[in-house]
Amino acid sequence: MAASASAAGGEPQKQFLSIIRDFAAEKSHGERTVSGLKRRLDDVVSASDAATAELEAAKRAREAAETELRGSEVQASIADASIQALEATISHLQEEIAKLGSELEALKSTEDIEREEFLRQMHEMNARIRQFQQKASAELAERCSGPPSADGKQGKSAEGQNGSDMNETMDSEGMLTDSVDQMNNMNAEVHVLEEEYQKDLLELEKNAHSSTNARINYKTIIDQIVEHHGRTVAYILQHASNVAEANRRSNSHSLLAITAL
Repeated sequence: MAASASAAGGEPQKQFLSIIRDFAAEKSHGERTVSGLKRRLDDVVSASDAATAELEAAKRAREAAETELRGSEVQASIADASIQALEATISHLQEEIAKLGSELEALKSTEDIEREEFLRQMHEMNARIRQFQQKASAELAERCSGPPSADGKQGKSAEGQNGSDMNETMDSEGMLTDSVDQMNNMNAEVHVLEEEYQKDLLELEKNAHSSTNARINYKTIIDQIVEHHGRTVAYILQHASNVAEANRRSNSHSLLAITAL
């Protein structure tokens, strides 16, 4: 019985030892498992930190790209506005060039017409001056080649001769007055033509700078015409003065003849 009791007492002890061994084994296995889990957790945390850093870097890169894109869009918008403004300016300049070209052609045509009209008026003035010169020369020749004196006419009364001389003097003065009036009228017409030319020239200078050489040549021609007319006017005035002087001398000779009678 003692042996049975001893065997019965040893069996629980074995079971207790077995339980202790199992617990120790499970504890060791659990510790190894926890240690492995800690290592995995550390690896996951490290990977998470690296991923977070990469994510932040990607966010910063995206923000920088978006900022650069917005700047590029602003620059593109400014460039588009500048291009549109330049295109509008170029179109406006092309229209102005076409308009100025048309105006220049019109001014050239107007200048040609006005030059022809001025030359026509100058030709008419020349014709009138030549007609006046011929008339004055004819009257001077008529005055200078008076009727020859004869002995049969010496019986003419002194009063009749005096009256004839007075009439001749009045006619000469009237002719001189008419000559002066005609010259004044011609000078006035020439002055009006010069004023019209100067007015047209100023207008052309304002709107057609490219036709400067043509205007200079035109002005030279006009100056030559005006100078020619000035010489003609001076000649006519001198001619009228000579007529008056011839009439005065003729009257003096007549008075001397009357006095001698």
